[in-house]
Amino acid sequence: MAGLGSGDAQHVAKRIVLLAVIAVLSACSASPESVLDDYAQRVARVLNVELDAEQSLDPLPKLRIQDNHIEVHATQINLLDFLRLSSCELSRVIGQRNSSLGKLALPSQRLHMERDFLLLGPVCVQQLAQTQPELAETLASALVAKRAERMDSWWNAWFTGHEWQSLISPATQPVPIAPASADNLDIALQVFDYLLQQGNRWQGQQFDYDDTEMELQQQQWLLSEAIGQWLQSQRLLTRVNNQVAELLEYRTNVKSLCLVGRSTPAADILNNVFYKYYAGVLQPYMSRVDRFGTAIMLDLNAVRTLVPVPDAYLTWLQQVSVERDKLTRSHQRHVKAWQGILSQCGLMPNGANGASHLSDN
Repeated sequence: MAGLGSGDAQHVAKRIVLLAVIAVLSACSASPESVLDDYAQRVARVLNVELDAEQSLDPLPKLRIQDNHIEVHATQINLLDFLRLSSCELSRVIGQRNSSLGKLALPSQRLHMERDFLLLGPVCVQQLAQTQPELAETLASALVAKRAERMDSWWNAWFTGHEWQSLISPATQPVPIAPASADNLDIALQVFDYLLQQGNRWQGQQFDYDDTEMELQQQQWLLSEAIGQWLQSQRLLTRVNNQVAELLEYRTNVKSLCLVGRSTPAADILNNVFYKYYAGVLQPYMSRVDRFGTAIMLDLNAVRTLVPVPDAYLTWLQQVSVERDKLTRSHQRHVKAWQGILSQCGLMPNGANGASHLSDN
């Protein structure tokens, strides 16, 4: 096929943009499942090949809260020692932690108490050093133990609460086709930025932070459900990639759509489906999902540099990585299948705008 002239290339570019806008606007109110199914059904009808609509979806990775918990040892300060600490502000923190409410506190609230212990403890040790040296030594030993386990406490605050469970739960809807003004994916990544900065400070024994700010950040996780949405979207995209690739491969290799290398009416309709539904809807959606996948995998692995994470987390992370690899392979297959049939019909886009839609990246 001859290269496009500048005027033809501009016309093609405008056509791509117009079709993409129309397709995206029509998809805004539709669910991702229905949009992706519609794309696959359209390709099947044009090719006159039966779609494997019963292709199963693999179960999504799950991680139970109780398996993600790191055991943190309780500070051994008995009642008598506690009473003798009454001259220190630290006694308030210990009393709060040992109360019935303190024992039932959420992981994030327990971290607040650990922070107060670590900040107030050294002052109390100094106050007791002259008058109650044995108690000061006991408290100093408790501080050493708490500093040693500080990252375990930090981990539990972020990765064993209901906020984390909501963030990763597969019992949610996939990422919407059209991003909202406050995109859940971006919000989740912003929270990860916050927690990683906090984790680095804790690792460096800089314990001070604002309770309210941390709680607000965790609420964003609770509301976003972003990782669960991402996993759902990856699974749907993997299926539609493989479904459509199978259709295109069949018509390319078994029952050619264009026997003499020239476009046919059916090929022209298929080309329209390519621009309007693949280039206009599927590829932008896949790119958005994939960008989040790249960023979130970096964050999920970054926490491993801060704390020895539980084995259950490593297993879950490996399963998540496998799901991501499945999407990559299915996308590569999908792109190759489109390249094959468009080339066979002399419709392979040569302009920069068209070629970009058939990139493996």
